[in-house]
Amino acid sequence: MTEITQESAKKPNNNLSMSKKDLNVLSLFSGCGGMDLGFEGGFEVHKNCINKMVHPEWALSQKKNWVKLPSTRFKTVFANDIRPGAQKVWQRFFSSEYEIDETSFSVESIAHR
Repeated sequence: MTEITQESAKKPNNNLSMSKKDLNVLSLFSGCGGMDLGFEGGFEVHKNCINKMVHPEWALSQKKNWVKLPSTRFKTVFANDIRPGAQKVWQRFFSSEYEIDETSFSVESIAHR
């Protein structure tokens, strides 16, 4: 197990950012998009949710008690859920916040019967 020291915490872990190419995500059983949001990043969390010893680079900007996390290379290109309510919430948030086309979400079942 790797021990985290003050010195190692200062060095950002950029293993995921070595390549600049976006990584496409297919989101199945999406619900309202919580996991999609986690993959894409670029959202605000309470400042106490950030471990600055492990990820000091995550605290990009702070407004009072909220910190905006950096965006990632992951981009949701398709999402699916059979619940119309989930579709409405997902489309409303992702089309405005992330400029994702509303047609990226399918409310039909992807399983063949």
